[in-house]
Amino acid sequence: MTPALFGAGVFFALFERSLFMFPSLIMILTAAAGGAAGTVLRYEAVWLGSMLFGTSFPAGTVFVNCSGSLLIGILSSFFMFRGGSHPMYAVFFITGILGGYTTFSSFANECFQYLLAGRWQEGLMYLFLQPILGTLAAASGFFMVYLIHSL
Repeated sequence: MTPALFGAGVFFALFERSLFMFPSLIMILTAAAGGAAGTVLRYEAVWLGSMLFGTSFPAGTVFVNCSGSLLIGILSSFFMFRGGSHPMYAVFFITGILGGYTTFSSFANECFQYLLAGRWQEGLMYLFLQPILGTLAAASGFFMVYLIHSL
């Protein structure tokens, strides 16, 4: 065996072993896979929002953040009350998919662009609308599962 092949064999053996020795690497890859899927979902949802409602107001971002908050509330409640779920599911769905799907950075930039353009009324409305609706959506999702679970 040549030294290069031996080195590659050792590298792959260590890499394969590290997937099972260090669960955090599996969690990182799980979150990354979910994040990629969530980012694609966000792109499609924002595009659909702009097609349906136009681009004068970022309705797609509002929809994404509110629906993402609702789903985070539902899933966090589900994982809390279900018990026994592997933490990888929460990492994939909440941290990964919904973390990639929701768009705080887009929200901050769009709000700033309104203010920069002197559109103070829209900018301030947007600034207060997003956190309030997002928090209400997350609480609604949580309590929907809580009520179903308590039946």
